[in-house]
Amino acid sequence: MKKNIVQDVVFPKRSIRDVKLPSRRKEVHLTSRIQKHKHEHEDKQDDDDRQTDDIEVSQPLSHSRTPKIPYTFDYNNDVRPHKESRLGLWVSLFVFVVALGFGISALFVSAEVTVTPKTKVIPINAPLTASKDRPSGEFGYQVVSVSASVNKVVPAGDSQKVEKKASGTIIVYNNASDAPQKLIANTRFESTDGKIFRVASPVSIPGRKTENGKKVPGSVEVVVTADQPGESYNIGLTDFTVPGLKGDPRYTTVYARSKTTMTGGFSGEMKVVDETVEKTARTELETLLREKLKNDITSQIPVDFILFDAGVTYDIQPVSQKNTEKSDEATLELKGVANAIIFDKSLLSKAIVDTYKDSIDTSGQALMVTNLPALTFVLGGNSKISQDMVGAITFTITGDANLEWLFDESMLKNDLLGMKKADVPTLLKSKYPSVDSAKIKIRPIWKRSFPLDPKEINIVKATHAK
Repeated sequence: MKKNIVQDVVFPKRSIRDVKLPSRRKEVHLTSRIQKHKHEHEDKQDDDDRQTDDIEVSQPLSHSRTPKIPYTFDYNNDVRPHKESRLGLWVSLFVFVVALGFGISALFVSAEVTVTPKTKVIPINAPLTASKDRPSGEFGYQVVSVSASVNKVVPAGDSQKVEKKASGTIIVYNNASDAPQKLIANTRFESTDGKIFRVASPVSIPGRKTENGKKVPGSVEVVVTADQPGESYNIGLTDFTVPGLKGDPRYTTVYARSKTTMTGGFSGEMKVVDETVEKTARTELETLLREKLKNDITSQIPVDFILFDAGVTYDIQPVSQKNTEKSDEATLELKGVANAIIFDKSLLSKAIVDTYKDSIDTSGQALMVTNLPALTFVLGGNSKISQDMVGAITFTITGDANLEWLFDESMLKNDLLGMKKADVPTLLKSKYPSVDSAKIKIRPIWKRSFPLDPKEINIVKATHAK
């Protein structure tokens, strides 16, 4: 009888209490070892099965197929995966970002210098003289004229036959002699289209005067009225001759020009407007017209010129009336012209400073008046503002003038190129006495010197605190 080799195998008895369990930190390692032993055991079991197919076994085969495998654990060996330290990576990244920031900021260097010029306030009462339309760079004045009209619908009564003569203002010139020329009442003035207008009172035209080596005609403004009623005498701006001087050399040297258009002429049926209503309407219309003329003339003035309120005159014509489609209404219209004297700001400022240059220590620097609009303008008594005015005018500027010392911005930029920020005060003190103080900002903030390109330097002018 064949020997059963399985019967001679005696398995040692062990209690599960004698087996020490691994800690949770050994789970991964333990699982891999168990799997390995399990596969080895299954391979061995397959071999044993093939060998014992013909063997008679008195004990259950399950005992022969489940050999006890000893397990050993090393608790002193820490097999946990270690994470590599990332501190070095973060430090390197931070250094890179900082270096990149410095590099980019170096490409955008700029500087801003806020300069506070030296200033002074002085009371002035400066008498000045200016000629009209002087060449560029010379102190003078210019005249700006605008015209406008406003209207209002008012209550009106029944129509009636009305005869009205047109009227307007003209400027009469005397270029005949240095002596005044006198015209009697009802002297006729003839327009270029043959319309006759008359003056109601005698007129004395001033004689010629010499200005800047040239003879300038004397002039006077007068109101003329059409010789006949009717709308045909409502004419625009034109020239006039004096028919009574025909055959006299003065016919070409005593003449007139329109200052306003001729209005108010009418002949026919017109609705009757109560006199009180017309007077009230005219007051309202004149206020509106003056405001409109002032706004229109202001809009035409260049930004580098100044207009004083006292340098504007208004010529308001009589109210004219027009019928409307409604039987109980009429339209009142008011027309007018505004003439204004304007000055170049820089040239007027220089003229004022030159008047007081002996009493101001300029340190060889140029000055300007910064508050011209706040000063008072008074036109000389013999000067009249009109569109056709010629020659010189006299006027006075009074008030407290704010004087400001000027500096050359382009020169300052060039001097600052590449200069250290700490050296700027020395530069200003030695070369720019007109500068009271300066505040400097250079970007990026770690830069301590100015850029080398003048386009990257911005000069801002500040003012002293009031």
